[in-house]
Amino acid sequence: MNPVAPALDVTALGIQITKTGDNDSPFLSEDGKKVVYISRKRPSHKQGQVYLFDLERLKERRITYQDGDCKDPVLTKDGQQVLYASSTDELKERPLLFQKNVSPTSLPPTEIYSSDLAGSQIQRLTQREGFDGAPWPRYDRPESFLYSIWNGKLFEVWQMNLQSHQQVKMLDRKDRSIESLRISPDNKRSAWIERLPNGESQIVVGPIKYQNGPERTLKLPVGEFKELNWLNDHQLVINAKLFNKKFQFYRFDLISDCIQNLFETNTDLYSPRPNSDGQGLVFVSVLNEKSDIFYKSLTTSDQCLKWEAKPVN
Repeated sequence: MNPVAPALDVTALGIQITKTGDNDSPFLSEDGKKVVYISRKRPSHKQGQVYLFDLERLKERRITYQDGDCKDPVLTKDGQQVLYASSTDELKERPLLFQKNVSPTSLPPTEIYSSDLAGSQIQRLTQREGFDGAPWPRYDRPESFLYSIWNGKLFEVWQMNLQSHQQVKMLDRKDRSIESLRISPDNKRSAWIERLPNGESQIVVGPIKYQNGPERTLKLPVGEFKELNWLNDHQLVINAKLFNKKFQFYRFDLISDCIQNLFETNTDLYSPRPNSDGQGLVFVSVLNEKSDIFYKSLTTSDQCLKWEAKPVN
């Protein structure tokens, strides 16, 4: 469903969903009717809390009321639960951890929680010292979700079953962090970002079962890769800073190796989250140190960017 609503403000960036506070980490429900996101610096609270915007009723509702900082909310496939990370219990149980530099991202220690949409039934899902965060649903296995942990040196990707709470490691590397692991809509491939020891990053596509097939490191311009998602079975949307410009969104076609600007702006753009048909996305724009969430429909183009390929590590 296309979440365009005539009562929302239409801007040059697209349809503006948020206006109050600083907002980030949007996630669009599978049916396109709801957006969850983090909002902070509001009159009622400074720390990040989970909010939900109903795109049919055009109403915003706060879901969490936690003491700590909430991050990275996502909706389960049925749209009835929110998964998110929060520092609330870590802050109470291990306050000394907040005085340490526990990860290169400067994120505080967090645990992962689930909540109903009313915010009345909250369950803590992880119980580990340090950073557990960035949950992401597996639509091919609605009872499971992916998430990241910091092992003291690098980021690894794990999977948890929502019913049994059984956890299994999905992907790690001895010399590089794994981030933004996403499974393709046809459930045949996955893609992720690898952060190398020299500070560079690269994008890799491989099988879902990582020991059962070849991996492919994409040939991309030199730059900083922040996040990726699948637009469809053979195209990725990549959040990157390329050609010494601002963070923007790029479409990469795995068949033709064509890379394109999705749209170009004079602001930094973050957190591209496509809708289920890949025809539009919610995202964050940062302008004058204020961040807001927008929705924009996507257009197709035959024009590919020209650049010199970098060596593949």
